[in-house]
Amino acid sequence: MRSSILWLLRMLYDIVIGWLIALIRLINECSEKRNHNKRSHDENRYKRCQVIPPHIYKRPDPLIYSQSYLMSLGLAVTWD
Repeated sequence: MRSSILWLLRMLYDIVIGWLIALIRLINECSEKRNHNKRSHDENRYKRCQVIPPHIYKRPDPLIYSQSYLMSLGLAVTWD
């Protein structure tokens, strides 16, 4: 009976210690993420999205494209 109680107390102790360690790690990760976001925002490097105007992404790259393919799509090509 005494060994069962000691075993149960040891198990509860291990569970509590495990939860405390997990909680400390979670708090540490959250604070690191917050600090990283704050540093990135302060340095003006942090941007969530970039809006590209429609006339930019429809314009073909002059170095990498097939003129015959673009003409079949009805797009203008330049012949140099």
